[in-house]
Amino acid sequence: MWIRLLKKIFNKSTLVLYASNKFILELINNKYINNIHSSLKYYFNNKKNKIKN
Repeated sequence: MWIRLLKKIFNKSTLVLYASNKFILELINNKYINNIHSSLKYYFNNKKNKIKN
């Protein structure tokens, strides 16, 4: 699955996703970033947890 192509780092209340190359980064930004944001907002439905672009 495409999410496995990203390195995931958790730091306190922050999730950072790293793409291994420009192709993966563009793929995620063009096709999946809105789904990622929506899913995280749904999961962390809490005003303390903010999602930054």
